[in-house]
Amino acid sequence: MKQDQEEKYHIHEGTMLLATSPDGKQTQVIEVDGTIIEVAKDKLAVLDDACLFEGTTLAGRLAAMRRRFDVYRKIPVPVRASLGIFAFPTKGKTQPTCVWVFVDHVEKVTTDPSTGRGMVCFKNGTTYLSDVSRRVLEGQWKNTVVIQTLFNSDQAG
Repeated sequence: MKQDQEEKYHIHEGTMLLATSPDGKQTQVIEVDGTIIEVAKDKLAVLDDACLFEGTTLAGRLAAMRRRFDVYRKIPVPVRASLGIFAFPTKGKTQPTCVWVFVDHVEKVTTDPSTGRGMVCFKNGTTYLSDVSRRVLEGQWKNTVVIQTLFNSDQAG
């Protein structure tokens, strides 16, 4: 696993997960190739920067999701909708332990047998052990896939 430090980070198709870094002051990005990048911004700022590529803000995306899909808590975000990049939060977005999972990389959600906690299994074979239940993770994943499908069909039609 390669680890890098960056001032800026551009979310792309290989972005798999955003978490708070162990020091609690930065964002830790995990990419599909196993690279871990420490970014000198919080998660919401990294997401906001990505939304700006499409002429909106994270707040604008969240407001649109509330209005269009009637979702008010743990709102999935079309981070870079033109590239099909959608992410879901594991908790409320302002909670320090909230992790953002990028939906297209998820293979399944299960329960870790040794801890009973929810676990995201990614298509590249890696896993993320969450501090929320399998039920919460599975609900967020399924809701995001539905919203992604509806959002993409609206764009096509």
